[in-house]
Amino acid sequence: MFKIGKSNDPFVRSLAFGEKLDLDNSLRLHLGKRYSDFEKGLHALFDSYRLPSISDRDGATEWFKIECWNRCLAFLEQNHDLIGTEPEPIPQPAPASPSDEERAERR
Repeated sequence: MFKIGKSNDPFVRSLAFGEKLDLDNSLRLHLGKRYSDFEKGLHALFDSYRLPSISDRDGATEWFKIECWNRCLAFLEQNHDLIGTEPEPIPQPAPASPSDEERAERR
């Protein structure tokens, strides 16, 4: 399964879901203020692949069957000139610095 939805911080956002997200293979688009219309459009295009909502939490209706991943990706790549941006990898966060307590435990 994969998610089509807005996130300011995908790593933090991924913690809100019960499923572990494969962020190494996740992509992002920079859409600015157009994100809402574009997100709704993608949801409508791929609605037949939408997974049933498993909760009432925000974003619970943004999950799609992996069977349409390649089709969705092809759509984004083939229409990047109309979209105004191309899919790109999500940058990995910098490793967290160990806290003072963690450093003390290692000694």
